[in-house]
Formats: sequence, C-alpha cells, structure tokens
Amino acid sequence: MILNLPADVFPARSVGTVAGLGGTAAGICTIAATLLTGYISDRYSFEPLLIGASLIPIAGMAAVLVLVRNTDATRRGVVNEI
Repeated sequence: MILNLPADVFPARSVGTVAGLGGTAAGICTIAATLLTGYISDRYSFEPLLIGASLIPIAGMAAVLVLVRNTDATRRGVVNEI
C-alpha cells in the first residue's frame, strides 16, 4: 500500500520525484536503524527495540490520517483530491 501512495496523492508529473525522495529517505533510515539497533541492543537490551518497532506502524497510520487532507494544495493541483 505504501508504495502506491505517491501515485494516489500526487499528480502524474510528480510521482517519480516523490517516489525517489521516499526511496532515498527509506535507505538512509535503514542505515540509521541498523546502526541504532546494534548500539541499543549492546547498551540495554532488545526490549526498547521491540517496543519501538511495535509503535512505528501506529505512528505511520496516524501521520497519514493527520497529514493527508484536502487543502489549498488540492485546489491548486499540487496534490490529488482524496
């Protein structure tokens, strides 16, 4: 579902750019998460990692529900109406 979100929200001329920026951010976050996983598990335990991993989907869904709205950008054609 998340891979199709740029095509649903942004106009056709912007989908490639948005998908590319999202892929870059995902790659950087993956590197950071890998480093932090090792650091946190060495210093503390895996418990904080499991708690954090269980909260990420909830935070992502809340972000989509809060941030994706029909606004002035929708009327100007920057994002598609949802």
